[in-house]
Formats: sequence, structure tokens, C-alpha cells
Amino acid sequence: MTKDYYRILGVLDDAEDIVIRAAYKALAQRYHPDKWKGEQEEANRRMSEINEAYSTLSDSEKRKNYDQNRESLKYGNDVETETVAKESSDFLDVINKDWTIAKNHFPEIEDNFEDLQKFSYPLAVSYKLVLLDTQMFEENHAIYMRLKAGFLKTYFGEKILVTNFAQELILEGQIKAAKELNDHVRVLGNSLIAEKVIIEIGQKYHIKRVVAEQKDLEREKLLQRKVDKIFGRGLLIIFGFLVLGGCWLLFGLFSTFIFALIGSGLFGAFYLLKVTGSDDTKIIECPKCKSSFKAPSGKHIEVTCKTCAHIWKIHT
Repeated sequence: MTKDYYRILGVLDDAEDIVIRAAYKALAQRYHPDKWKGEQEEANRRMSEINEAYSTLSDSEKRKNYDQNRESLKYGNDVETETVAKESSDFLDVINKDWTIAKNHFPEIEDNFEDLQKFSYPLAVSYKLVLLDTQMFEENHAIYMRLKAGFLKTYFGEKILVTNFAQELILEGQIKAAKELNDHVRVLGNSLIAEKVIIEIGQKYHIKRVVAEQKDLEREKLLQRKVDKIFGRGLLIIFGFLVLGGCWLLFGLFSTFIFALIGSGLFGAFYLLKVTGSDDTKIIECPKCKSSFKAPSGKHIEVTCKTCAHIWKIHT
């Protein structure tokens, strides 16, 4: 079985070169023969593994070939296990003293570290390593955002809706839902329809925001059906008044016809105001993916589906 060099160094599979170098330096310092207090054989064994891992991962061509022989990235597959967490923290006793000094000057870095732990423990450790290795503490927030964005992109793709949803799931502790989202991204790639997957997973795992949005959409659909009925009744009333007025006109009752005409106009205005007075949008359904969303009302408009990007014209 091929050795897992990323686990040996205690970093994520998508770790930047600077993270790999910083992890190697910290581990090499820990297992240095002059500093290791345990059995020398253990130190030699670990240093041999660490050097082998760094030799491969620090060389772009070797790393590319190594990655091609590994499984596709799976969020939460083994990153969060106790074994990996323990291996990832092998060098923390070396850097914690320095970290304590750094966070006394820049307290916000500890908040960033704790936030990244919710995504992945090795990701949070990578944040520590990068800051201590580069000493770019004044840019700590930019580094925090870059590492988090890279993590989300690696496991959840480049679609903003999907990565934002993944972040929402992780921060809410919905790890099973996040794993399932990763499976969809891994299998479907660019063919993934973001809103469809979000609704599917959101409803399955009872994500409050998604469930609430779907309830709001259903209420809007019911309201629109009610408004459509009112509109239809209004047209029937107008038509009825006109027919009645026409009959009276045939019998010479001109003044009655005028009254009926005015009455039909008033009723028509009432119903039209009831239909269009509160909102200038309506709920439509995409003919391709069947997803529902709001669209502006208009006689002849072109609509683009927010879910599958299908374009078609509607007449309202």
C-alpha cells in the first residue's frame, strides 16, 4: 500500500507548498536527534518517513504523479479521525510557545484558528504553520481567507452557491450533509445544478434556511394561484357587464349601457389593482429543470433559469 505522505506531514491533500515546507520544518525540529527525548530508533524512523514525504510533495512533478495514483478527494473521509488529528499535532508542542507570543500581539489569529478547526483540524494547523513560518501576521486575515477558500474549492468545487452552502453546513455542524454535498460535487463536477442539490440536501437534513425558503416559495405559489383566480373572475365580471350593457343598448337603453360600461370599468380596475398592486413579479417554472423562482411580470420578456441557465420567453 502506498504511504500517505500528506498524513505523514499532517497536512491536507490540497496543502500549498508553503504549508508543506512549514510542516516539514516543524516536524524535523521535533524529531531532530539532539532534541528527541524518546528512543533514537523511533526518531530515525519518523525522520526517514518525513524526509521521504517531503521529497515527493515538495517537487511539483513528483507530487503530480503521486496524486494521480490516489483516490479522489473526499471531504471528511479521514481528515477528522483521531489518528490523523494526533499525527497532525505531532509538532504542535514545538510551535505552541511561538503561537502564544504571536496571539498576544494579534489576538484575532486565535479566533481564525478556532474557526478553521470547524472545517478541518489540519487546515487550522496549516494556518498556524504559515503565519509562524512567514511571519506575515499583519496579513493574517487574508491568509485565513485564502486557506479557507482553497479548502472549499478543493472539496466543493468553484460554484459560489455550493461553496457557500458547504460553509453553512460545516459551521452548523451538519457534517453528514457536507459529506453528501461533496459526493455530489465529486461525481457530477461542472454538470451539478447548484440550487437543485442545495434543495435536495437541505430538505433531507432539515437545514432551517433551505426549509424556510421552500415554505416561503410554496406560500408565494399559493398566493399567485389565488391572485390568478381573482384575475379570471374579474375578466368574467367585465365581460358579463359588457354583454349585459350591449343587450340593453339593443333595446334603446343607452343610459343603462353607459352605467354598465362605467361599472365594468370600476370592477375591472378593482381586480387588476388587487392582482398587480402588491408586487410586480410572479412565480414561474422552468420548462427544463422544473425549478421555481420569481421573475418580473411583463407582456413579452426573456427569462434565464437561475438553476440550469435555460433561456426562454414568457408572455404574462
